[in-house]
Amino acid sequence: MTSKVARVFQELVALSNVDVADALTLQRLGITTSDELYFRVPSSERFEELLMEIAAEITVAVKTDDQVDLQRQERPNSNTEEAKKSWLRSSAAAALRRVWEASRSAAKRDLAALTEERLDMPTRMSPVVAADPVSYTHLTLP
Repeated sequence: MTSKVARVFQELVALSNVDVADALTLQRLGITTSDELYFRVPSSERFEELLMEIAAEITVAVKTDDQVDLQRQERPNSNTEEAKKSWLRSSAAAALRRVWEASRSAAKRDLAALTEERLDMPTRMSPVVAADPVSYTHLTLP
């Protein structure tokens, strides 16, 4: 279940050379694992929409007293459509696409493994479960 491990996602972000501001933007959006990235943004069309949002803004970490706050700011030179399109063709956007693609593969692989584990469960009911009316009612169809 590597897609649910935040540290693995951080390594993937680092290995993909994602800009710090873009990584912080994902964090601000609550995306800290491959599982969260893929299942919150499940299609390439939705991911491209997210990239358009990221093209217009960055997230910066501001340290105040004893904590760090993530604050949204407008990305420099992103006020025109041409600038946004240019950013979408940049290596920064490509790095985020690599992370999304790897996250998609990891999340699907983990989901398939989970499904296979469920299918490997015995189909016969044990005597203990059969004798327990509460367990039995949960196993029957509505």
